Amino acid sequence: MSEIDEREIKRRFKAISQYELSSEIAARDLERTRKKLTEQTSRQPTGQQRIWRVIMKSRMTKLAAAAIIVAVILRLNITRGPDMASVAWANVATNAKQVDFVHFYELKFRKNRINNSLEGWLANGKILAKKDDGTTFYDDGKTETVIDKHGEQIRKGPSDLGNIKGLTFFEKITQGLMQYENEDMLKQIPSHVGDDFLIYRFDPPERMKEWVEDVAITVGRNSLLPIQMKIRRKDQADAYDLYIFDYEAPERPVEFFDTQSITEPPHGKGEIALDDEEVVIDISDSPGIKAVVIRLYSKYFENMGELNVLDAAVITAEGFRRGIARQIPWQSNKEVEFGVGDSKHWPDKKFRHVTAKIMLRPTEKQGTYLVEVRCWFDVVGD
Repeated sequence: MSEIDEREIKRRFKAISQYELSSEIAARDLERTRKKLTEQTSRQPTGQQRIWRVIMKSRMTKLAAAAIIVAVILRLNITRGPDMASVAWANVATNAKQVDFVHFYELKFRKNRINNSLEGWLANGKILAKKDDGTTFYDDGKTETVIDKHGEQIRKGPSDLGNIKGLTFFEKITQGLMQYENEDMLKQIPSHVGDDFLIYRFDPPERMKEWVEDVAITVGRNSLLPIQMKIRRKDQADAYDLYIFDYEAPERPVEFFDTQSITEPPHGKGEIALDDEEVVIDISDSPGIKAVVIRLYSKYFENMGELNVLDAAVITAEGFRRGIARQIPWQSNKEVEFGVGDSKHWPDKKFRHVTAKIMLRPTEKQGTYLVEVRCWFDVVGD
């Protein structure tokens, strides 16, 4: 605490000293207050002890001295410790990204009753989650597998986590609501500060405004980690989704917590020239995909002028070729992402959703680029 100006203290003494009470009451007040201040000053810097000396040497009634000492004590108590109300969400986001174990629950309340629930664990970059209907989700950082209550695989596709699609655990488990790229969100401060918790309130992302009313996230005051998230819905009456996060040491399931290194995402590289032949990029480490075919060229558009665009096609492990992008504008050093999904354009009429990310980097040769491709099936119907 900064020192209070001595002249200001004396000015306050003079004003307070106009109120005279009996010396017996004033002495009692002063003695009680002096004990409180003594306890405080024994733990406070010397600057605050100097205030005590200034007060005791000043000419005033004992009641005036007691009153100003109480004011100082209150000010000391108010200013002690960090100002938790100013803790920006960015601090919470930083802590959340460093988490390597979470035991979590998802509860969907509809009309004040739990409609369905899920329990799960994150450890060593892997997620295991189980729904109340017996469905199990397993994500090892490379592939996500969904198994029904009978033990039958009902879906298999690339992981949403880290190395493939770039989501953190909290982004994945909360449907993208806790993505941290939004600068306004990172600057958000608590709407409520309690003894143990901070509560942050957010408007829903633009893409979720049709069904989400608002989001409230409760954070541990000491840990600055999310403890609870409540998503109030507006597409249904009396409906909200509740997420609960626990960070106790791993207990179960035992077979889940072995350490596993995360492999590189499926990708391929090659060189390609503008307005030249198409190039086949091998990407056989992506399950079900053999290669991606890319062509770069310039095209004139009546309303936009000449643009650099790309066409892309995928070749599956079975040898099927399917166009997945046509005339997509691109810029060097900027990743382009796109996807397509259907069944009617595949020879075997099997539903596939293909997602691709393509990055073009200039080389020393004019009009020639290093192309980096990531491509995968999101969903493969069995």
